Amino acid sequence: MESIRKASIYGLGLIGGSIAKALKDKTGIKEIYACSRTYKDVEKAYTENVITKAFKEPVLEFFDTDIIFICTPIENTIEFMKKYESELKNVKIVTDAGSTKADISSFAKTLGLVNYIGGHPMAGSEKTGYVNSYAHLFENAFYILTVSENTNRELLREYVSIVTQIGAVPIILDPDEHDYITAVISHMPHVVAAALVSMANGENAKDNSIERLAAGGFKDITRIASSSPAMWESICRYNRVNIEKTVSMLIKELEGFVQIIQTDDKRKLLGYFETAKDFRDSLKDKSRGAYIESFEITVDIEDKPGSIAKVANILAECDINVKNINIPANREFEDGCLILSFDEENARIHALSALNKNDVKAYKR
Repeated sequence: MESIRKASIYGLGLIGGSIAKALKDKTGIKEIYACSRTYKDVEKAYTENVITKAFKEPVLEFFDTDIIFICTPIENTIEFMKKYESELKNVKIVTDAGSTKADISSFAKTLGLVNYIGGHPMAGSEKTGYVNSYAHLFENAFYILTVSENTNRELLREYVSIVTQIGAVPIILDPDEHDYITAVISHMPHVVAAALVSMANGENAKDNSIERLAAGGFKDITRIASSSPAMWESICRYNRVNIEKTVSMLIKELEGFVQIIQTDDKRKLLGYFETAKDFRDSLKDKSRGAYIESFEITVDIEDKPGSIAKVANILAECDINVKNINIPANREFEDGCLILSFDEENARIHALSALNKNDVKAYKR
């Protein structure tokens, strides 16, 4: 079977745009077509030489490709499949980038799209749109491929090869298994973050004191609540059974925690947090999940003129680029007053080494 030489992308937002850039920079695919409801993004990608052809509409030539990535919300993906069923049957591999897989996989089966392989790159950001896309978004991130008993294994191997080339880690799952796992580790964290923010917002209405003090740990744990509301509306609708189940599990867990507090049992309370800490610490740092990982360090410096400049100069001399700088007002759980973010783990490691060698206290967050 010939290797994949052409790719088409429908939907050029954060994920679709990043796929286009990754395919261009990291694979041997020479022709990349793109079509999106927001045509200005397609034009920009063409101007930047990210894609080789720009389409306002998915015309027949758009489907003259080896693989097509449908990078739209789940409901739109299903609509696209239904509308272009006959054209999609002539493509070697049809895939998507949706955060739920069972409904799309089932619909593809109903249409007779035997060339469909589900895709879910577990990487992203609270920022959206093509303007925020970049080629290394998927590096070291899990990229889940969902298959059925009828999936063509040769096509699957070709898809796995592409995923590997763009720097991601391919994981093959059953669609139902995927949806349950992501409900627990990906969808529920967003629901919890949104619930925490909603609770804080309600309490904040009294005198705005919560808004003034909310920072540090609260902002870190609720950061994902800034993700696209439309995307999460779609995810919750299409994975509602699993999300309902995991919400019930969380309620039961919290009720158990309340009982521990009510008994005032020091041993049980300590054990609860120790167990959580041990499991959290056992999770692999290097694997990026559904949200973009922050490669951050905390720097302990004095609040005086020149302190930040000293840190910046040390990193500049070592040719280390700082992605973001943050000075948290609430440092209840911080080791210092300056938080630096980097694009990758190597940059964080080198920054820690450079700063500590120059007697600047820095810690991995």
